Amino acid sequence: MWNNQGGFSNYDQAGGFDSPGGFSSPQQSSQQSRARTRTQNIVPVTVAMVHQCQHADEKFFIDGIEIAQVTIVGLVRSVQQGSNRMDYTIDDLTGPPMDVRQFVDIDVS
Repeated sequence: MWNNQGGFSNYDQAGGFDSPGGFSSPQQSSQQSRARTRTQNIVPVTVAMVHQCQHADEKFFIDGIEIAQVTIVGLVRSVQQGSNRMDYTIDDLTGPPMDVRQFVDIDVS
């Protein structure tokens, strides 16, 4: 981002980003660490991407990146309420509509 002429290229001068407790430089990141970091984030995807994702060993992958949580912005076409869950049909017009289940806790006090 900045040049090496006194700029903040990796800010390694006396306790910068590359020191313990600081931030790591972009050169230290690998494909494996990016996949591990990505699974802790919520990733925006389309319905078509979810339908085309690959899965192996209870893990889901989109474009080679492991995915754990996603967010989809779309139209709610239908809602059905059950005793312990809500069933939705979500459509973002990128693929066939997706059925989604949300399990709800019922507090019996």
